[in-house]
Amino acid sequence: MTLMAAVGGGLEAATLQKLALRRKKVLSAEEMELYELAQAAGVAVDPDVFKILVDLLNLNVAPLAVFQMLKSMCAGQRLASDPQDPAAVSLPSSSVPETRG
Repeated sequence: MTLMAAVGGGLEAATLQKLALRRKKVLSAEEMELYELAQAAGVAVDPDVFKILVDLLNLNVAPLAVFQMLKSMCAGQRLASDPQDPAAVSLPSSSVPETRG
């Protein structure tokens, strides 16, 4: 397989995925732009999961709460897999102070 065929196949797969998303109407046009921006930034996320995250933010769920939930879910996956150095895989802590009421 040539490099052009491999790149073309990857681009074709990405295009097919975008067309399938538009047909399924999972994401609105604005959400699709955000999804494509996230992909361009290197964030690999399922479109359905992305839609849930966007919906949570649209419902005024605190972004810090969403981040902490995702962080705890990722920590659970790391605990289930082989042990690693926690300092090497820790997510950056937020500079926003947590408020409790």
